[in-house]
Amino acid sequence: MITLKTLTRLYPKYQLSESKNIVVISENEANAKIKGLSIKNADFLSLDTTIVKDFTSFFQKAQSPDLFNLDCDGVILFENDGIKYVLLVELKSKFSTTEIFKARRQIISSFIKLNILFNSLENYDKNNYCFKGVIVSLLPNDEALNAISKKIMLDDAGGKYAKFAFSLYTAKNFNLSSNSCNELSSLPFHSNCIFKDVTFQYVGVEEGKASVDIDVNMLM
Repeated sequence: MITLKTLTRLYPKYQLSESKNIVVISENEANAKIKGLSIKNADFLSLDTTIVKDFTSFFQKAQSPDLFNLDCDGVILFENDGIKYVLLVELKSKFSTTEIFKARRQIISSFIKLNILFNSLENYDKNNYCFKGVIVSLLPNDEALNAISKKIMLDDAGGKYAKFAFSLYTAKNFNLSSNSCNELSSLPFHSNCIFKDVTFQYVGVEEGKASVDIDVNMLM
């Protein structure tokens, strides 16, 4: 398990914060409609996401592909029934195809950068962890869902965005393998840096609310 000791020895600026029974991922942008996600009923470690944002600046200076310019709102680690989980969380103010697909790309980008960093830690093996992308947004209304469903048949980027968003909403989860991930197919990644597969899970927030509380078992 990634620990406070191993992380702080190599990266003392970036802390893991321990949270007992509840952890909160917050959005600090003033105009954001979704301000937070609370996850309950486990002992959590929260990684300072500045480590991902600072690593992003390296890729920007290196003029790397756009995928590397993205990061997510929260990185949470916990263990349940002997399984080690890493949650990559992104909060979105609305459920639109472009915003939900952008969240997917933010999570993939964060996963890659975290794995590059984590692979420098003693005894780290990504195969010992279950990675999940958690996308939170206001629930779409019927009109929005109808518009998304009509875009699914389009053979363009809009159709691809719509398929992912609609599948994520209807099933509440979406499993993505590296072999079927267009974002990764053209990039020369070592297998240590990318996922074999990752599950995206959707959490909807009711209209009029700015945050949502969930039990950790919802993410199992």
